[in-house]
Amino acid sequence: TGELMQLVCTAAVRGPFWRGRSIWAPTDNMNTKDWIHTRYSKVPEIQLLLRILTIAEGLWGFSTTAVYARTYHNVLADRITREDWAEACRPRREEAAHG
Repeated sequence: TGELMQLVCTAAVRGPFWRGRSIWAPTDNMNTKDWIHTRYSKVPEIQLLLRILTIAEGLWGFSTTAVYARTYHNVLADRITREDWAEACRPRREEAAHG
């Protein structure tokens, strides 16, 4: 899942700055929440990402907890996981009008 990949990539880059912290990872995807909570998936690629996250936590001394955040219009997160990164991060007129 894109949300798990984002978390693992962020942990790889920001992990050294998270020493001693509890990181809360909000997600609107119950699978992602469950995978992070149990650190288990039958899907080998997901299991690899979970192992990398666990290694980052051990290496840099932080902990990660996934929390379910119900969303109705999770526009940016959905775009980031489905579109080209540069395109997804570009503000759009209709979103700017809504804050």
